[in-house]
This record gives sequence, structure tokens and C-alpha cells, in this order.
Amino acid sequence: MRPGRLAAVSGYAPGVLVPSARFIHFLPDPFISHSFSINRGERNENVYMQPIMNSVPRGLLAAALVITLSLCATVTMSPATLSGWASLVLVAMVPTQVVSGLLWKNGYPRTSALLPQPARGLLQLAMTIAIGACVAFTVLHTLGGGAPTPFAIMFLILSVPVTFCLVAVWGAWPLRCFVRNEGLLGLALLAAAYAVTYLLFRTLFSFSFASQAPFYRSALDPHGAFAAWYPLAAALDALVFMLIGVLFDFWPVAALARRFPLMGGQPAAGIAVSIGVATCAALLWHGFVDLLAMEVVMFMTRICVCTIFGIFVVLVMLEGLPALQVPQPLRGVLLTAVAVATGQAAFVLYGLVAERTFHLLPGAPAYALELWLASSMLSVTFPAMVLFAQYFQFWPLASRGNPIAAPHCDTA
Repeated sequence: MRPGRLAAVSGYAPGVLVPSARFIHFLPDPFISHSFSINRGERNENVYMQPIMNSVPRGLLAAALVITLSLCATVTMSPATLSGWASLVLVAMVPTQVVSGLLWKNGYPRTSALLPQPARGLLQLAMTIAIGACVAFTVLHTLGGGAPTPFAIMFLILSVPVTFCLVAVWGAWPLRCFVRNEGLLGLALLAAAYAVTYLLFRTLFSFSFASQAPFYRSALDPHGAFAAWYPLAAALDALVFMLIGVLFDFWPVAALARRFPLMGGQPAAGIAVSIGVATCAALLWHGFVDLLAMEVVMFMTRICVCTIFGIFVVLVMLEGLPALQVPQPLRGVLLTAVAVATGQAAFVLYGLVAERTFHLLPGAPAYALELWLASSMLSVTFPAMVLFAQYFQFWPLASRGNPIAAPHCDTA
């Protein structure tokens, strides 16, 4: 089944509710192969050659391997290096990984689709490093003042949920209306994502609370409306529910699209999903920060970062648990429960490593443990997950079928 036809069966792709095959399905590979058919109550055909049940033991083994290697890497560097130079370089590559997976379906550079593993993964990694290096260099010498300061690091972290939102929620709209070439569209979307990130950073972020810190320079402070932790935590809070939307196949918006076809395209789909994400994110914030009086940084790391990490494990390493063949919204509830439990287990594991290796203390004013956890999980382990599961397609643990071609328009 061609990707465009698959979209017509599934009924929904993040960013585009699909009432007909004229829309483009640009989900990353595991989302394509395992998304639940909301129209027929059946599992879509698997685009991989591996049996569907093999994904769970292989994914668990791969997740254990990636997490172990990531932790070994993080303990070899000081906490300052991890939250500084390492985060600067690695987080700068994540938006490219998002575009490569969701928009390009790991089909760029185009020549990589013709290569076997590991050559294919190495070529995609080289492209990601090249783009990420340009981004890191630019941010370092503009926003960072020549050093990996919190100005630069928070900007780069903010670019991740912004990029995911533009691709998964808005379906690259309205750029897709003007740019037909998928390669150019991906580059244009990256440029747009960083432009939106810069606008939000200059408008919302203020570092005046850290005016006595050694890194602080008033000329680099955007002097926005809120203390920087608040908009950053809010962005990661929103990312939690964008990802949960994927677990739910964006139910109930997808179900409404069957009744109201106008909701099947952009910008209606993006508006509906954005409203749902904003509402759920506000409720989560209200519950933990307002009612339970949890500190914002604690909320960001213990709740948001850990949940995002757990969802990454489910979607990337376990490929969406395709064996769980139950209808929505029950499937989404079960996957979310697995993701939350996984994230909290990771919090305990990473916390023990940090405490026993570096004797880091939690809480204000330094938030040393929280920053180490966030950097280790999202700056190191997540890119490694994408690299292993998407770029290298679990090589050498498993071999895949023929590479999926780069995305294309289906105008039928």
C-alpha cells in the first residue's frame, strides 16, 4: 500500500486529517506502520518486513542498549559539560531529526534510500550533523555570546516543540501550499521553526532573575515577559500533549473529521488540535503547579521531561506497540499509561546514576539534579534513540525490508 493510500485508510495523519488520498501522509515510519485505522477498526498493513510481534522484544533490547550507552556517555563528562557544550551540539540536531522523520520519512538525502545499512544511517547522520553544526554555530555566536550559556541552550530546547508543532500539528502548512519539493520544504520548515522560536524567545523569555549569575549579560537577555523557566516549561508541557495526541491517533479530532469534512484539512485541523493541546497543557499545569504548588523547574523535569521520554520509548523504540490492537481512545489511554510508567522509571534510574556518580542535589537554587536529568534524557538519549531506531533501523539487531522511498504527493 502506498503512503498516500495508507493515509486515506487511516483517516488521520498528524497535521492533516485525511478524508481522501490527495493529502500527504508524512508520519515517521513506526507511526505509518502501526497507526490504528479509525475507519475500519483494523490494523494497517506493516510496511516493514519484520513480524509485528517482534517489535516488542527487539524494542526493549534496543531501548536497554541505547539507555545504557547514553548513561555511560553522560557519566564520562562533567555535569557542566553535559548541560553546556554537549546539550548545545546535540539539541541543535533534534529539529533536523524531527523533520527527517516526520516530513522526509528518513528518505533524505535521496541517495540514502538506495543504500544498505549501516551506510544509509551514516549518510543521514552526516546530513543531520551538518545542519545541526550550522545551527549550533549560529546560536552560539549570536544568542550565546560565544559560550553555551542558558540563553543559547534554552533557545535550542524551545526549537524542538516548535518544530514538532509545525510538522505534526500543522502539517507544514502554509509552507506546503507554496513549496512542492519535499527537500526544500523540509529546509524551509526548519527556517520557519527557528524564526518562530526566535520570536517566542525574544517576546517571552527573561533572564533577569539570574542577573547575579556568572553567565549573565544584559545585552544577551531578551528581557521578555516571563522568567525563562516558565515559557520553557510551558513549551515542554505542550509537547507532552502533542505526543500524547500521536498515541491517541489524534482522537477525538479524527473522529469529528468524519462527521465534518471541513476539519479534514488545514488550517482547521491544526486549530482544533492546537486548542486541545493548549487546554490539556493548561490543566496539567494548573494541577501540579497551582494546586499542588510544585516548583516550575520540578514540574518541567519530573512531569514533562519524564513523560516525553516515556513517550519516545513507546513510539520510537517500541514502534507504537503494534501488538496492542484495541480501538481508540482505549489504545491511547493504555499507551499513555505505559509511557508515564516508563518515564517515571527512567526518572528513578537516571536519578540514582546522577546521585551516586556526581552527588547532585535536587531543588533550588541550582536545580543541579533536575538539569542533569533533563540534559541526559532529552539531549543525549533521545537523539540516540532516533539515530538507532530510525536512521539505522535497529541495525545490527534486526534487518529491515526495502528502504521506504522519500515522500511524494499522491494526487489521486
